Amino acid sequence: MTTRRPAAVRRGLQLLTYLERETGSKWPQLLDTVAGGGIVLAATPAGEAALLVLQGTDEAAMRKVFELFIRIAEEEQARQGITEPIQRKRQGEADAVQITPEFLLARQGSTVLVSNKSKGLSAGLDLLAGGKQGDSLLGQPTVAKAKSLLPKDPLAWFWIDFAKVKESKQAKDFFENTKKDLFQTLIFGSTADCLRRSDFVAGGVFQDRDGYRFAVRLPAGRDGLPPEFALHVPPADKPGSLALLEPPGTLYSQSFHLDLAVLWKEREKLINEQVRKQIEKAEKDLSKFVPGVKFSELLSMWGGYHRFVVVNVEKSPYKTEPGQKLPGFGFVTTMRDPQFGKSVEGLIRGAGLLFSLSQGIKLTEDTADGVKIFGYRFPEDRPYPGDDSNLRFNFE
Repeated sequence: MTTRRPAAVRRGLQLLTYLERETGSKWPQLLDTVAGGGIVLAATPAGEAALLVLQGTDEAAMRKVFELFIRIAEEEQARQGITEPIQRKRQGEADAVQITPEFLLARQGSTVLVSNKSKGLSAGLDLLAGGKQGDSLLGQPTVAKAKSLLPKDPLAWFWIDFAKVKESKQAKDFFENTKKDLFQTLIFGSTADCLRRSDFVAGGVFQDRDGYRFAVRLPAGRDGLPPEFALHVPPADKPGSLALLEPPGTLYSQSFHLDLAVLWKEREKLINEQVRKQIEKAEKDLSKFVPGVKFSELLSMWGGYHRFVVVNVEKSPYKTEPGQKLPGFGFVTTMRDPQFGKSVEGLIRGAGLLFSLSQGIKLTEDTADGVKIFGYRFPEDRPYPGDDSNLRFNFE
């Protein structure tokens, strides 16, 4: 079986092959020639203008590649039947070219600039010709602060003027909607609040002895964080998360902090009125089926540290093979009060009893390292409507 590459990929590979043949250099050497001094991409928040700068290492080679690219552009326009010629002119000390009204480039020495707007190209050439440092992004105070927050020696790094981004309607709507949506609050409420209080976002790719890592930094921290977002942020004297669980066969492991007791305590600030009423109703309904268990009390006893792990399971408790085999996964949580474990056990046993009457699931009990384990398994002697592929036999 063969697969066809997308047209854009094929054209890109053809262009690369052509440049290699014409310059006599393979692509790694060619890349170093045209961008060995660095690559910079700058854009306005609304995407009105963008500027790409390539700093080469060999002026003569850069001139040759530049002229080759223009020749390729002319041939491509001829192939497409475009009769309007490519415009060339001198702009200061640079050779400037307009391929289309939204594709402009210029070369000055071993530096090539590409932009979608003439004002973007002109601004870049002005800086290259010795414009004021204050006109450059490197002259912005927050850029220097961003670099100081990041680890040293990035392979690539970025800075976003988030103060500008926050002025847009889309950003304002995002922050407003995050406050209203319980799911978004649970997932990244504190991060959204840090973004709201940050004037910039910085990040980068770094190499260390264990490989590569990606880091993102925000200038806003605990100072100014609303009390309700202790939901995500543990006390200063406590760890941010617990060690990862990595049993044999681990495929994925995550550890995080989420204090649902704070969610309930600060529910009037974090949960809108409609959702609060639904939760309160659910708590009343729950007490009818499992007397003595209150949702609010469970949250207050629940700990703030949680871990999730996915593992490759070699042996199944079932003889029946599911049509689609899934890995095993588990959620591990902490307790403030041991009563939490007893309450959850009662809740699961009560729900399991009700489910066993309608679905025939069976209670199982075991002991591992002195710890009692109980659960429920599906019966293998009866079909289940809607589960023709036996997916249920991935679960217990």
